[in-house]
Formats: sequence, C-alpha cells, structure tokens
Amino acid sequence: MPACKTLSPPEFPSKSKCQFASHSRASEALQWYRRAAAQGNVEGEYRAGNMLLFGGFGNPKALAVQPNRAEGIRWTFMAATNGNPQACYNMARVLREAVINGKTLSEGESASVPFKSGTLAIKCLKIEKDSVLISLDGEDAPRLLRVR
Repeated sequence: MPACKTLSPPEFPSKSKCQFASHSRASEALQWYRRAAAQGNVEGEYRAGNMLLFGGFGNPKALAVQPNRAEGIRWTFMAATNGNPQACYNMARVLREAVINGKTLSEGESASVPFKSGTLAIKCLKIEKDSVLISLDGEDAPRLLRVR
C-alpha cells in the first residue's frame, strides 16, 4: 500500500478541484479546511468558516456538512481579521442576524420558535452589537436579550 503524502504547510489545489471537493464531498473538504485554518492559512479559515456558517452539499448525502454557526463564526472572524474580503462580508451578514432557539432572524422578521411544550411567536425588532430587542406574542412590552 503506498504511503500518503502529507501537505505541510497546507496547500490548496486548483480552484476547480477545490470547488468540486467542497460541492460534492463537503465533509472531506471541511477536514482539510480546518487543518489549514488551524495552521494559520487565511484561505482555510475563510473556507472552513463559510462551510460551517451555511452548510455544504454532499454526494452522497452522508458527505454533506450541516451548519455549525458557533464554529463558523469563529473561523470567519479569524479570516476577516486576517484581511480576507469574503470573510468580512460574511461577518457583516452574521452581525445583522439574531439566532434565537435555532431560528435565524433579521430585523423585522418573525418566526415561531420551540418553547416548552409548544411554540412561541417572536419578532426581531432591533439588533445591536451585544443585544437583540424582541417582541413576544401576547406581551405588551418588548424584551431585551443580551449576548453572553
């Protein structure tokens, strides 16, 4: 059995090969992106963050990547602070959204979120750097949620 070649520092293949891997075998591509990102590769930080923010297609489906916003934001922030323009754009998108009980809401949007044994209608009124102002169905006054 031939030995596997290790890339150090991580190198990215041609754009077309990289796009094919991320579009058809996302979970495999994500492993390489994470490895590159962990070694300080800005392109790896961006690609890992992007895939974790928005998910990735897999063929077969077992190779898909489900979104993981917390990790995606971490890698995207690192890439943005290292000067990647697409990561800066993605951070701006993330900062305009609020995630409440698994639902992503922009200012003015409403949704029903799981709550106790049923659902609760919620409306996102305003998003600030460290808080979100919401209104709940059946309550007169809005509530301020602070980021921890």
